Amino acid sequence: MKIELNKPFAGNSPADEEDVRAVKRSLNWLGHYTPFKKTGLTTMPDHDVFEALKSFQTEHDLPATGAAKPGDDTLKALNKQISQKLKGQ
Repeated sequence: MKIELNKPFAGNSPADEEDVRAVKRSLNWLGHYTPFKKTGLTTMPDHDVFEALKSFQTEHDLPATGAAKPGDDTLKALNKQISQKLKGQ
């Protein structure tokens, strides 16, 4: 389970649906994002996913922008945390 973004993920730009789902799923799995009960994990970017990303960034000493780009430090940190959780660390 590795995240690879197709394009930048930010509140001020159009989001790729696959990217939205991947970021939401990852942040949910890592305990930073809770989807709406009625809709679950959707492909629509919402305010909460950007706030969850800020929370994750803050926790990992990254600039809390609420945005991520392909190959940036936020994505690397997400993938590292996912890998560690998969290994049970």
